[in-house]
Amino acid sequence: MLKIKNDRLCDRLLSHKRVILGTRLKHPSNLRNFTTMKSKLRIILFSFLFLLQGLVIQAQFSQPFLRKIGKNEGLTGSLVLSMLQDQRNIYWIGTINGLQQFDGKEFKKMPVPTFQKGIYGSNSISHLLITDDSTLWISNYQGIAKFNTYTHQYELIKVPKESATQSIAFTSLFKGINSTIYASSFELGLIKYKIKSI
Repeated sequence: MLKIKNDRLCDRLLSHKRVILGTRLKHPSNLRNFTTMKSKLRIILFSFLFLLQGLVIQAQFSQPFLRKIGKNEGLTGSLVLSMLQDQRNIYWIGTINGLQQFDGKEFKKMPVPTFQKGIYGSNSISHLLITDDSTLWISNYQGIAKFNTYTHQYELIKVPKESATQSIAFTSLFKGINSTIYASSFELGLIKYKIKSI
């Protein structure tokens, strides 16, 4: 008896009433409207997916990419060991071929003096550090140099070495508290330099 009632109910629903997603469509025009709406939704969905695919492809191509900057652009050496940016948004680049200034458009060479007041210098730069007074501190394979980023003047700093021409492999250069600069190297260990106050 229950099976017969279920069969009759199914027949009734299929014959002149349609149930789609729990909604009865009693009139054939409602069924037509639903079919039209269904095709419109399908078109909107495919359009959205097509647009989404285009955005994904565009995002892939608009991501930043790495570009090598070398001698053709004005960089003196491809082995860059240190780089920093000062308060004026100028980049200072230390290479094994010297110090360079880069303003975002062009490079300028700022060679370290090889000899000054009995102190040897080198253009093989290992580390750069800038202090609040815009002094650029440079460690190279002969010692340490100060560079005024406004006047472009160097001052070579005397470093305790076994001989005047001894090479030093500096491993770091950093500013401490109380106007102190620290440098570390394999040969000399830790060096402390007190900045003279004006």
